[in-house]
Amino acid sequence: MAEVASPRRSPRFQIDPALAAVLSLRLLGTAARLPIEEVIDLSTGGIRFLIKNPIQLKVDVDILLIVSGYKLKFIGQIQRCQKTEEGMNDVFAAFVTISEKNLRKLFSFLKST
Repeated sequence: MAEVASPRRSPRFQIDPALAAVLSLRLLGTAARLPIEEVIDLSTGGIRFLIKNPIQLKVDVDILLIVSGYKLKFIGQIQRCQKTEEGMNDVFAAFVTISEKNLRKLFSFLKST
């Protein structure tokens, strides 16, 4: 996994698809689950991923992510959703709520890459 050059507050890390398994995201307040096709990058500030269906901005979502054996569950808010040339939706969800335990796991994972 490589760090992505960026002027952002939190460094972003590209995720090797072989290391990532994302179960899904769930729109809060609903039972609807959307499969995440690919995780593009991850930082301590949020996650960028591809999904088939567009998703509304400012919606809160519950995401379960498993990367290299690290199981991370958090609430994110959709900040960006853009259609790609391939017909997928490139989405960024900023972390809204992440437990201390999951934040430690995330830091540990990012430091080990």
